[in-house]
Amino acid sequence: MRAFKWGVLGGGQMGYAIKSGAVKAGVIRGSDVIVSDPVFEKESYEAKWKSFGAKCKEDNKEVIENAKFILLSVKPQILPEIANELSKLQEDQTVISVIAGQKLDKLESLCGKAKVVRVMVNTACSIGHGAAALCANEAVTKEDFQEIQELFNATNGAVDILPEKGFDAFTALSGSGIAYVYMMAEAMADAGVHGGLSRDYATKVAVQTILGAAQMAAQTEKHPAVLKDAVTSPGGCTMAGVRTLEKLGYRSSIIEAIIATQERCQNF
Repeated sequence: MRAFKWGVLGGGQMGYAIKSGAVKAGVIRGSDVIVSDPVFEKESYEAKWKSFGAKCKEDNKEVIENAKFILLSVKPQILPEIANELSKLQEDQTVISVIAGQKLDKLESLCGKAKVVRVMVNTACSIGHGAAALCANEAVTKEDFQEIQELFNATNGAVDILPEKGFDAFTALSGSGIAYVYMMAEAMADAGVHGGLSRDYATKVAVQTILGAAQMAAQTEKHPAVLKDAVTSPGGCTMAGVRTLEKLGYRSSIIEAIIATQERCQNF
């Protein structure tokens, strides 16, 4: 019996978003979480995780020895540095990797005797509105997989079991795509400021516009093109803007950004 149910290797934004979101949702207790991060500045790292009751350590060894489920949330380039520690994992442990571009067979070779689940999620899981995809190796039991799935169900608006071959595309579309939406919100707010609105108000309106558009698409289940056409009158203001965006390669730039992200995932 391990002393902690949930361990985290890597105390950065993603690991924190997942575990803090799960604690807020009530599916895990903060006192059941142990986290290690030798890199982060100690005071800010500990204050963040201790805010919901997690046990903080600077040594990965304590997490590896004491947790049943271990969330592997480090940068891909860190994996070689902790390979020796990961090799000590045992068959009663399950690693949940949220590292982009790291396939199950690679993770299996690093994680000793542990079972392995691969997950991709975005940071909106910290407020219960993320999107997640999961896949597992054959050693993962049905019971353990269900428990992991419940964790992500509680912190995401959409959770899918996805064949591993789709993970790089999902990472690019959702895991990284959320950053591109933030860039759009920032650009829209800049335009509002240019038009004379205050920065705070322009940002508020930009965010609400994106939120409303997303809710319309989700609730009506209409194709985005149909929803766009509903607000694009012949010869109107919106059409003038659509024409400008098309001239500047708006849709093409989004497609190319997501393809470039996917290709980067494939080359880790």
